[in-house]
Amino acid sequence: PKSRELLSRITRDDVSAEGMKFRDCRETFVGGVPVVLNRISFSGELGYEIYCRPQYLLRLSEAIEEAGADLGYKWYGARALMSLRLEKGWGAWGLEFRPDFDAVESGMDAFINWNKEFTGKSATLAAKEAGPKRKLVTLVIDTPIDVTSDEAVLVGDMAVGYITSGGYAHHANPQTRARWPAFFYGVDFVLIYMFNFSQMIKSRGGVKHEKTRGFTLSPLVCTR
Repeated sequence: PKSRELLSRITRDDVSAEGMKFRDCRETFVGGVPVVLNRISFSGELGYEIYCRPQYLLRLSEAIEEAGADLGYKWYGARALMSLRLEKGWGAWGLEFRPDFDAVESGMDAFINWNKEFTGKSATLAAKEAGPKRKLVTLVIDTPIDVTSDEAVLVGDMAVGYITSGGYAHHANPQTRARWPAFFYGVDFVLIYMFNFSQMIKSRGGVKHEKTRGFTLSPLVCTR
């Protein structure tokens, strides 16, 4: 949450909300290191991704640690990151986003600029007009069992979809017992009382990537 303040201490660039908007990307210097700076974060908080060549990694990490010492800066691991991104509602390449699903099924069509030409535009427009036969949604599961990926979702004895990824929610909705946010692809049925991907982004901070506000998902109801 204090990443902008930290970053402003080690770069000359304007990294204010207006100076560097969500999904902005630029080549610059951070901590005296040449980098590609991206205004995006997988953590669900205000954040940035910083890319540099391997020989600069130690110098960059030390600069960040030093600048963030009085801000409570701490390292965290990949498992924590995966939990955070689930609470925010960010899908992952290879799990939610892969060649098996088109942009409409995954909800990524919300980010498409239809006024420009791009590879696959005609196929994506056709998929949009036809409507998806399956849809990426999120749900919160009340279970003591780990939910990770490829588990079937059953309605009665019928498999209606499967989990693409899941994890324990350490922050979102602490007042309830439902603590396993997961992504789910449903096939050939109607989902009621659930969020699709674009609604989920709006409910958890919006495309401006503000702080996650928590969420409540109702039970899964399916109709053929």
